[in-house]
Amino acid sequence: MVNPADLLPPAPGDRDWPLTGDYVDRGLHGRRILSADPHRPRYHVTAPAGWLNDPNGILHHEGKWHLFYQHNPRAGFHADMHWGYLVSDDLVHWTDRPCAIIPTDGTYDSSGIWSGNAVIDDAGVPTLFYTGVAPGTDGPYQHQLVCIARTYDGFRTFVKDPANPVIPTTPPGMDLVQYRDPFVWRGRAGSPAKWLLAIGAGFPGIGGTALVYGSDDLRHWEYLHPMLVGDLSATSPVNTGTMWECPDFFEMDGRGVLLL
Repeated sequence: MVNPADLLPPAPGDRDWPLTGDYVDRGLHGRRILSADPHRPRYHVTAPAGWLNDPNGILHHEGKWHLFYQHNPRAGFHADMHWGYLVSDDLVHWTDRPCAIIPTDGTYDSSGIWSGNAVIDDAGVPTLFYTGVAPGTDGPYQHQLVCIARTYDGFRTFVKDPANPVIPTTPPGMDLVQYRDPFVWRGRAGSPAKWLLAIGAGFPGIGGTALVYGSDDLRHWEYLHPMLVGDLSATSPVNTGTMWECPDFFEMDGRGVLLL
């Protein structure tokens, strides 16, 4: 019989980075117990325990696939978000790893590590962009900030950038509904910057949007313009919602594609 105490992680305040040995040992022990559940999915990726949602920062690096995702390791509901982490050789068989990024008490991400993506920077360093959620509010929504974490040791540990948050506030004078889920990609020839970033947001009473920033070093970002703005009007043939979550931009057959 499973002892529920064996599945419990340390107290919620025990979040200091790096993870304590007790946190890792107890968490992995609980995951091993739950992995024996005969009803557990074997093909589709799922969390070892607790809650998962958005996939974040899928990277192919040195022959392996690295998949991060929104994860609450403490309970089966959306709260106290971390970045869970899995690695694969073939996109079918996945190995669970300890959480890549966790909240740090008393800082810009103490209320959660929300969605983002990942790139390989100019020096070949895997760089994770995420939404840091801080205590307090910006109008009707939580205080949401663009942050970075990197790995310098082959994905064993992840270090938060001392410059965080790299985008500490919304564009001056702009009234927005939400501001989160950064997506970064390398600009092509003729782009306004070496790196571009789209972040999900919305204009009150108008519709969802993705705001575009530019940077040459991934640390210093300049707001450029909305990529596109939705339409909430009653006469619009498509109701695009009040804000756009998790924007994803790529090119296909020479044309830009924006997924939301």
